[in-house]
Amino acid sequence: MMNEQDKHSQDVNLKDLFFYLLARWKWFLLSMLFFGGLAWLHYSRTPFTYFRKATVIIKDPSNKTYTAGLDRYDNYINKVNVANEILQFRSKKLMQEVVKRVHADVNYKYKDGLRTNELYSHAPVSVSFPDATPEMAISFTLTVVDRKHVRISDMQGQEGVAPKVVPMNKSVRIGGVRMVVAPTSFCTENWMGKEIQVLKLPISAVASYYLANLGIRQEEDESSILTLSLKDASPARAEDVLNMLITVYNEDAIRDKNQVAVNTAEFINERLIIISRELGGVESELETYKRDNRILDSNKTASTYLSESRSSNSEALELETQQYRYRQRQRGEPDKPVQRTQATQGQAHRGQQRQQPRGGGTQQLPPCTQAEHHQGCGQYDSKHQRAQEGCTQPRDAGSVARGQHPHTGA
Repeated sequence: MMNEQDKHSQDVNLKDLFFYLLARWKWFLLSMLFFGGLAWLHYSRTPFTYFRKATVIIKDPSNKTYTAGLDRYDNYINKVNVANEILQFRSKKLMQEVVKRVHADVNYKYKDGLRTNELYSHAPVSVSFPDATPEMAISFTLTVVDRKHVRISDMQGQEGVAPKVVPMNKSVRIGGVRMVVAPTSFCTENWMGKEIQVLKLPISAVASYYLANLGIRQEEDESSILTLSLKDASPARAEDVLNMLITVYNEDAIRDKNQVAVNTAEFINERLIIISRELGGVESELETYKRDNRILDSNKTASTYLSESRSSNSEALELETQQYRYRQRQRGEPDKPVQRTQATQGQAHRGQQRQQPRGGGTQQLPPCTQAEHHQGCGQYDSKHQRAQEGCTQPRDAGSVARGQHPHTGA
């Protein structure tokens, strides 16, 4: 009986609650509209965030991919190397260099409705600050008047100053800051009269922002493949930052390797200089020792002897030639060059001797001339000279082969 009463009272309470809430449906509807409007307003005012990623492979001569998974020690070394490269990618120095190269410290913001969008490379103009320091912060509003002029207003630190129209592609100084405004390929009639917020931020602050939004993930524990990801308000700028980060990382690695090579070359050159000095001192001491003890160098002595021997042979041959020509001039014969040497003439006589008939005897040869016959025998005594004069008798091949004169037998 009591259980039935409890159930009945519970049903009554739920019905009362339902009708109580139903009587106040207007407040529920109003709350939903209010908070829904706040959510829509927040979404409309929040800039879009884009996500970009890139994959890189770490190449290191110390990595042994063919032993991956087999040797724990090698795998440990591999992990340590990849961890070092991850820290290198997160280096603030590298990111600051990236920000400088892609000019990510200068923002161009355009308000489209309630949302402010980042234009980056799609801006109608580009602004540079030649004299600005990396840590300087500059802010102003820029309005494109026409294709050759822009209006600068709301300069940071100069609130209340009237706007100033400046020409493009010329250096102007506004509020102590020198700037150059140049049009881009996106400067069309659609941008005339529209305001663009230009912000120049400190490089260190921009680098910290990108490092906070940079994600690096190793695909596997034993692999050297890394996935880099970056979030930014501009998709084009996120891609440029990732690509430039990889480029700067490679340049830094190459610079380190080149520095190691330069240090090695300098060390080798220094050692070569020291060794050359030491060898020069040893050679000098050896030369002094030889000179003091009158020690001859066998190589130099043999070379000197051979050169003197060649010189003596040349002089003897020259004197012999002069003697032969002198005798010709005494006999009244004209000078003529020697056509055959003694060795050649001897070979000719031996050839004549081999051509003798097998039966023996003498072979009749043409009469000898004044110089040819006696060149063959190779003797120049007075007997040959007397026999040579007016010699018209035929020569005996045997005597010629033996080097004898047909008349004297010498």
